[in-house]
Amino acid sequence: MDIKPVEAHEPPYYAVVFTSVRREEGAGVWQRNAEHRAVQKQGRAEWYENYTVHVAKVERSYGFERG
Repeated sequence: MDIKPVEAHEPPYYAVVFTSVRREEGAGVWQRNAEHRAVQKQGRAEWYENYTVHVAKVERSYGFERG
């Protein structure tokens, strides 16, 4: 699993996290991971007022890297 966070450092503090799994089964394994569950519970109790999860398939991906 690849996790790439993007965070705002000024209020109202937004965080966007992109994760990728090669198969749907990988997402289920991550959801049942004990450490993930503990941090998720802490996030709901202490940090987040709300959040939204979007699940999508990537049809095409490309990028650019200088250098």
